[in-house]
Amino acid sequence: MTDDDAARWQVPKQHLRSAFIVTASRSEKTMPALPDHAAQLSQEFPGWALWLSGTGRWWASGRNELSSADLAAGRVPFLHADTPEALAAQIRAQEALRPRQPAAG
Repeated sequence: MTDDDAARWQVPKQHLRSAFIVTASRSEKTMPALPDHAAQLSQEFPGWALWLSGTGRWWASGRNELSSADLAAGRVPFLHADTPEALAAQIRAQEALRPRQPAAG
């Protein structure tokens, strides 16, 4: 970050070094490609956002807001597991808890 950049973004001089480090780390690092099993999980569970954390744990978050009926049934907004297989089992268990909609008719 140059002094001109600092002035334009109103970055105090004492923060120039840390601001540069943050900017450089964001622009130089790219997200690693998802392993194949992550892509498979995403296809199997399109209603869930899936990611692998920096600590190596697998996480999932439901894409839809949980209703009071969902919460009463035991559904949770986030899941985590040590392996993609364990996470898939948890997602299946959560899907089984989804309250059934009455048939239209």
